[in-house]
Amino acid sequence: MIEGDSEQLAQQTDPNRERFLQPSPELEPLPPESTETEPVISPPTQESPTNSSDLEPSEVTFLIRKIEVIGSTVFTPEQFTPVTEPFEGRSVNLTELQSVTDAIDQLYLDAGYITSNAVLADQEIIDGVVKIQIIEGSLSEIQVEGTQRLNPSYIKDRIGLGVTTPLRVDRIEDQLRLLRADPLLENVESSLRSGNQLGESILIVRVKEAKAFSGNVSIDNYSPPSVGSERLGISLGYLNLTGTGDDLAASYYRSTTGGSNIWDLSYRVPLNPMNGTLQLRTVIDRNKITDPQFDELGITGESELYELSFRQPLIRTPLEELALSVGFSYKDGQTF
Repeated sequence: MIEGDSEQLAQQTDPNRERFLQPSPELEPLPPESTETEPVISPPTQESPTNSSDLEPSEVTFLIRKIEVIGSTVFTPEQFTPVTEPFEGRSVNLTELQSVTDAIDQLYLDAGYITSNAVLADQEIIDGVVKIQIIEGSLSEIQVEGTQRLNPSYIKDRIGLGVTTPLRVDRIEDQLRLLRADPLLENVESSLRSGNQLGESILIVRVKEAKAFSGNVSIDNYSPPSVGSERLGISLGYLNLTGTGDDLAASYYRSTTGGSNIWDLSYRVPLNPMNGTLQLRTVIDRNKITDPQFDELGITGESELYELSFRQPLIRTPLEELALSVGFSYKDGQTF
């Protein structure tokens, strides 16, 4: 029976702490309604090229044989046919041609490309063919405002995961929602404004950093009865220690009978924008039997845990996350 109790001396008191690096509780995905009811980015106001003709749109008509839509990398010519075909093979005015560009704009909007637009520019109609040019939007720059200790590249690199050409805003919004759930940031706001070139946009991201220091005290019964079931604990944490998004955490737990003393120290640092994270951790446990039945035997024990682990998300959205973890853990303990 003494042997059974002595084996518990090196027991790790919180079973969840035995696992390799896990996602932080603060990074739980946002609820689905967040992605539906709260737009993150509003489209920028951009000036389009002036459409041809100084006359009233309804005063001039053209015999149109075919409408060609050029410059699109998102849609095929066949996908534009339902929009353009009703205006081919007959005379149309500028207002009707403009309605074609409006309908194409709506196709892009419905697909999430809010900065792309169709342009009916000045042109000479040859052989009844009218050309509509697509200006597909792009993001020329990400500007971060409000950072104090956090490196702006931490934010830029994560938003960059959602940047595509042509610019699809819903993917950027996903990255912004992930940043809103990041414990390093208390608040994230964003807006788009027009860039220097037609179709270019600049994303302005305003952030407020969370408090770096945190601490709490706790009471639990994770310890084995032989060293005192109830224990008191204090935990301290410091976010963004070096400006890269890393964090340092330290905890101390002591059972109410004085039979268990545990020191837990860990350091985590993100290595890539997908939040691939490296963790170093050590746990030092010193304890002795305080159960009155065996107290006179003076049984004591000690153990050390050293852990190196890496966790890499493969899929990471506001609603789901799939990650792989790998690590090495060494534990040594003895009883006297």
